[in-house]
Amino acid sequence: MYNADKVKVTCGVLRANMEKPLENRFGLEYKPCGYKTDNVLPEDGFSTVENGGWIKTQADRHFWYRTFVHTPKSDENHELYLRFTTGPNSKNCYWNEAIGWDPGNPQGLVYINGDIIQEIDANHRDVEIPSDSDCSVYIYFYTGTPLDGMDDLRFEISLIETDKRVKKLWYDMKVPYECAMCNENSNGYHTIMHSLLTACNMLKLQKPGSCEFIDSVIEADLFLEEEFYNKLCDPNKREVVECIGHSHIDVAWLWTYSQTAEKAQRTFSTMRTLMKKYPEFVFLASTPQLYQYVKEQAPEIYEDVKKLAEIGNWDIEGAMWLEADCNLSSGESFIRQIIHGKKFMMQEFGVDSKVLWLPDVFGYSAALPQILKKCGVEHFVTSKIGWNETNRMPHDTFRWVGIDGTEIFTNFIHGSYNGKLTPNDVYERYASYKDKDFNRTIFESVGYGDGGGGVTSEMLETQRRLAKGIPGVPRTSFNKIVPCLEEIRDQFDKNADELKYSPKWVGELYLELHRGTYTSVGENKRYNRKAEFLLEKAESLSVLSMLEGNAYPAKRLEKNQKIILLNQFHDVIPGSSIKEVYDDSRDMYNALFNDVGSLVLEQIGVLKGRIKANGEVLVYNPLGFTADGTVKIDGLTAVVKNIPAFTLTTVSPKISGGVISEEKRLENDRFRLLLDENCEIKSIYDKKYDREVLSGNGNVLEVFEDRPRCWENWEISDYYVQKKAVIDNLQSKKNILDGDRAGIRITRKYYDSEIVQTIWMYDGIDRIDFETEIDWHENCQLLKAAFPVNVNAQKAVYEIQYGNIERPNHSNTSWDSAKFEVCAHKWADISDGSYGASLMNDCKYGYSCDGSRLSLTLLKCGVWPQKADQGKHKMVYSFYPHHGDFREAGTVKKAYELNQPLVFCGTEGLCGTEDSISLAHCDCDNIIIEAVKKAESEDTVILRLYDSLNCQCNATVSFGFKANRVYLCDMLENRISELKLENNSVKIHVSNFEIVTLLIEI
Repeated sequence: MYNADKVKVTCGVLRANMEKPLENRFGLEYKPCGYKTDNVLPEDGFSTVENGGWIKTQADRHFWYRTFVHTPKSDENHELYLRFTTGPNSKNCYWNEAIGWDPGNPQGLVYINGDIIQEIDANHRDVEIPSDSDCSVYIYFYTGTPLDGMDDLRFEISLIETDKRVKKLWYDMKVPYECAMCNENSNGYHTIMHSLLTACNMLKLQKPGSCEFIDSVIEADLFLEEEFYNKLCDPNKREVVECIGHSHIDVAWLWTYSQTAEKAQRTFSTMRTLMKKYPEFVFLASTPQLYQYVKEQAPEIYEDVKKLAEIGNWDIEGAMWLEADCNLSSGESFIRQIIHGKKFMMQEFGVDSKVLWLPDVFGYSAALPQILKKCGVEHFVTSKIGWNETNRMPHDTFRWVGIDGTEIFTNFIHGSYNGKLTPNDVYERYASYKDKDFNRTIFESVGYGDGGGGVTSEMLETQRRLAKGIPGVPRTSFNKIVPCLEEIRDQFDKNADELKYSPKWVGELYLELHRGTYTSVGENKRYNRKAEFLLEKAESLSVLSMLEGNAYPAKRLEKNQKIILLNQFHDVIPGSSIKEVYDDSRDMYNALFNDVGSLVLEQIGVLKGRIKANGEVLVYNPLGFTADGTVKIDGLTAVVKNIPAFTLTTVSPKISGGVISEEKRLENDRFRLLLDENCEIKSIYDKKYDREVLSGNGNVLEVFEDRPRCWENWEISDYYVQKKAVIDNLQSKKNILDGDRAGIRITRKYYDSEIVQTIWMYDGIDRIDFETEIDWHENCQLLKAAFPVNVNAQKAVYEIQYGNIERPNHSNTSWDSAKFEVCAHKWADISDGSYGASLMNDCKYGYSCDGSRLSLTLLKCGVWPQKADQGKHKMVYSFYPHHGDFREAGTVKKAYELNQPLVFCGTEGLCGTEDSISLAHCDCDNIIIEAVKKAESEDTVILRLYDSLNCQCNATVSFGFKANRVYLCDMLENRISELKLENNSVKIHVSNFEIVTLLIEI
């Protein structure tokens, strides 16, 4: 009878006897420090570590440790290691072998004789050291960020000698044993156990460490090599799991950006060191921002990485500047992420990245497939969809179809993106893979991540055995991600052709989890929205200035663009990081607003000299269509209409004052708005279409108890709707007249918080604005503004990047009910066949729609990993009732006008001869010109436009400057074809939701 327990026990004996501590006493010194600025080792200021290795410290602190070691001489059968042991003297015992997920653990960077060797962390505790040598050992040490603090810290170093022969046999037995235990009913189980038990019986364990013991170890291992690995294993097995060595490093999360720069150095150094010992090892690092950190702070590591990339061990892929959130980033930000990411990879490594690697992002916009294809990205890889609370995706390998019909080949990393590369891990990944009819090769991301770390020597030893094709488990190999995905795609296409079926998923990849990330830390989301629009405004003005012969501020704009890209990381903009991250982010954004705001004024100042002084107000329309807006005349608001796209001109508006504000009534030529006794909106009557807009009270401030199942600042759990209150504690009301607008200012109290809202209506603008200031001091609550709309509809429409999508407003199926909170950008709309209403915003992203009740989520104040959304908030949201649907109503443009208002200033300094200057405009109402900028690598102009209404059209784009040649190009600004230029205009065909990029030679 086979006895698996005997094999397990024997492996334990080998493990216990493959290494021994050496009697080598050496002193340990330490020195508190801050973040290092270079790799020069300190020489003085050290103190002796006493008290059994304990020193007083706190979380989030740095130290230098050092010691001097003389190592004994060892032979070719032995290796020497320094083993590092550390942990806080508190209830949290770090570096426990049971810990697998450890982003807050202590970490260090080890220098031996002045050279960076590798990191030490919970999963990398041993550092190989030469024998018969005098070595100086320095450790740049970080105490970590356990969220409940730290009392003091223990740090110890011991010298370990390992017998390589025993270690090899241990792995040679342990890995097959773990393979067998994956399925005890398989034929492979019996094959493996027979060989392992035979090897066990060869071992002489009476006196481990003796010559007799070692001789038996050699004999048993030789038997396994010849009789098991060479004869019973199949290195050509069809079932293959390709191992993609990786370490997911969150660019900020439970640590700051500064700490991330050090995590990258530690991880990169360790992977580099492992490659010297395991030449088959291939490691994928996907984030240019991390490479930039290493290049700046550890150039010696960076140069080694470049050499390893040249020989193929270091895989350069990833496409984006960093792994950005794909719900909240704008479409133009997506493109800039890829432009800057791919440019870095090409300039530094000569690699044109073909894979968007986003394992840990919280849902994926349906605009992405087109953006990826037009940026030269062929593959999309993620893992997070496997976290869905309710439904499981039907495929793991498929073609993802975007809103415009573009397809991108997509693969899910099965299971965790922090794969441990154990036999059971490999077995389970392959067994649960859904698409074996289409291919027999899958891949696994292996290596510790989130807080960095990467692959371990144990993983590499395991892979060497699995690569031989052990019975019962797929064989493994290390591979680079592109050839791996190309192999999978070739198998997929061949089998799809034979089976006459190709798996597809149409539309967004909605993550049924982390719905609170559309709202948490609202300040940061507001900064993102305002910064995105401010930068686009500065770019278009800078192009106008460049056309006048002035230098385009490319470096200045890129520096600020990268602030936006950095803070779109998928644990920053979602609101799931610690407070210190948002302190840093706030400082970065404020610097951006100051610099880019100044640039806007500088460029307008430069351009003023061309404009005639024939109006009262100088206005710039930074939008790519003719827009309406407001300006100030003698301190009063005036509505101005029909300012052409990207045009700087003067206007002389006349204030008519056509809005009534009386007690509980606001009224203009279109709407009559009435308030009830609590100042909720009891009626909005559309005078033009003789229709009541609401089916109940509108702008109801609803607050819900928000205690999700887990992950406070990430989650909204579906049961939140069961406990609702209405904020109706009215403190004051004030009627306001302000030129072409009038309003009612309402102040409400809610426990320790205050909400001040001014409801504005305009003469000549149909939207109703809710200018809102909140001083919030509550926890674990969700604040929404709700509008029940008097329509009959089974779906609502939401803006996403470069388009819009429909989502259900009911719970017919589990897929429908899972979308109880969804992400949108500037607007959402619910309409029936004749009427509807849009709910727009200037900095919010979370919406819900239950029946015809459309709600915007204003605040979510979870308490982990920080107390979010405390203090003051500013926002504007707008309610826009309309005839027809959102297309007929022009909702898309109305929302742009709210978010990117006219720029106005005085007429001082106007001395030119022209009524206006402009960049470009398009003759089709469905076309939005989103961005105008200088090309990345030449003195040409880039213009990007898109169809916003799912309508094909033949559009004419006309230029306000002399265009010499115009080219259709991809999003990376590579020319595709020249367009015919007539009368300084070009005609282009634009398909449904198509994004078109033009390059104009000037």
